[in-house]
Amino acid sequence: MKKWDLYEQRKNGDESISVEDLISDYAKNYCPLVFNEEVAPIVERMKKAKSDYFNALMDLHEKEEEYKDIYNEINEYAHRFKVDGAYLLVNNPAECDKKAIEQAMIDEKDLYKARINELPDGIERVVKDDE
Repeated sequence: MKKWDLYEQRKNGDESISVEDLISDYAKNYCPLVFNEEVAPIVERMKKAKSDYFNALMDLHEKEEEYKDIYNEINEYAHRFKVDGAYLLVNNPAECDKKAIEQAMIDEKDLYKARINELPDGIERVVKDDE
């Protein structure tokens, strides 16, 4: 926690610091200082993570689109021709491991956990040294 001299002085009995001075200093100095030094870097990490996530999602969609034509052709064959006596289920190469993709996606359950200050399943808390 960021040290706040005026608060410490008042807390230690310095009556020359009025409550009004304390509130004013908090609003004008302490709060912005804490935000700029400690919270803003976290917000920047959040912005980067958001950008990285949504760009990765766009990359995935582009891969699905890139392989769509060959997938559609093979899927059409797979519905008409048996392999070893059975029809095979085929996927777009970008979707072969749907479970891995689902685990990487942020869903409503993950967002709910974040709203109640919990980490989603499978996510470990990592504390950055610079905060």
